[in-house]
Amino acid sequence: MDILASLILWNGVAIALIGVAAVCARQPVAWRWVFAAFSLFNVNVCLVLNVFGLNGLIYNLLGNPELSFNWAGKIIALMFSLTLLMTGIVRWHQIGGVFKQSKGAVMGWSVVGLLCVVGVGLALVLPDEPHSLETIAYQLTMPSLEEEIFYRGIFLYCLVRAFGEGPRIAASNFGSAAIISTLMFTIIHALLWDEKGLFFQLDAFLFAGVFGVLLTWLRLNTGSLLAPILMHSAVNTIWRLL
Repeated sequence: MDILASLILWNGVAIALIGVAAVCARQPVAWRWVFAAFSLFNVNVCLVLNVFGLNGLIYNLLGNPELSFNWAGKIIALMFSLTLLMTGIVRWHQIGGVFKQSKGAVMGWSVVGLLCVVGVGLALVLPDEPHSLETIAYQLTMPSLEEEIFYRGIFLYCLVRAFGEGPRIAASNFGSAAIISTLMFTIIHALLWDEKGLFFQLDAFLFAGVFGVLLTWLRLNTGSLLAPILMHSAVNTIWRLL
């Protein structure tokens, strides 16, 4: 019931964002792509949160290991995204699944390098308890692969087809599509409905919001998912490794 309420909440936010973007649009909105984007968003969230009860199948195949993280939900959601790409419904090059970098990508990679250096410095200065091998393995792979391929890849692509690329800002086309993708990524990390009612975590909202903007900008600046995936993995693991 809490998951259903959260889904309704997130879709309410999505409808509001779409409404604002449609009013501000300087070109006709391709509504079929809006429908595609948010249909895929709901499927992705339902798979991650095990709404369809598929996690048990994965764990049974693996002998029901004792795990602390949502490996199955992330793997199933990632498999769904990869299926869309393998069937050609959405193509790799359309979502930035390429190694070739755009002109001006040196700016994006410079930001990645700088933030990694800052991250290492903070990790060395700030004390932290050792983390398990499972924690490192999960944070190194699952969030970055599943979330980047979907949010900065498939979801963003559908929204760009719906609203257009938007104006050129800081060496990337950061328009309504990028803003909606970033905000929905932020909302699912910070706003939900639980047994106590509406729950909003301000620090998670601020961190996911700033991080989401950076990752979306990297995707648009470099023209590839490579930088966002590596940046996402680095932010999740550097401070846990050092």
